[in-house]
Amino acid sequence: MNTNKDNTLVFEAIGSPLGEVESSRLRTRFKHKRGFDVYLEISGCPNSENLPKIMTELNVPFIGFVEQIKRKHEIHETKFKRVATRSRYFEYSKEGIIDLVNKLSMKKYTNLDTSHDGNVLETEECIC
Repeated sequence: MNTNKDNTLVFEAIGSPLGEVESSRLRTRFKHKRGFDVYLEISGCPNSENLPKIMTELNVPFIGFVEQIKRKHEIHETKFKRVATRSRYFEYSKEGIIDLVNKLSMKKYTNLDTSHDGNVLETEECIC
């Protein structure tokens, strides 16, 4: 079990760099404060007039959005589970990503590490 004493949020980077974040697509598995495991995949893109209004209203250079969020027992299900609209879009920055996961996990991560070199989908272990 990962005890994560330094409050670092660890992601596997699976995309190209975007702004200050090392990857435009990230995924992780973390332990929710209530004890269950959560798989989270997020992506980011430059803000532009071609995006839906709900996204561009954030008025930030890079928009993040939740691709998938599933509890451990739902990992291999094919249905897509949506999160609330207010949580679905966020500023795609290191601080924005940490804030999103803190809201979703009910924890207090303070650092972001995107250097995880394993495949999150090949393990059932939480990486942070």
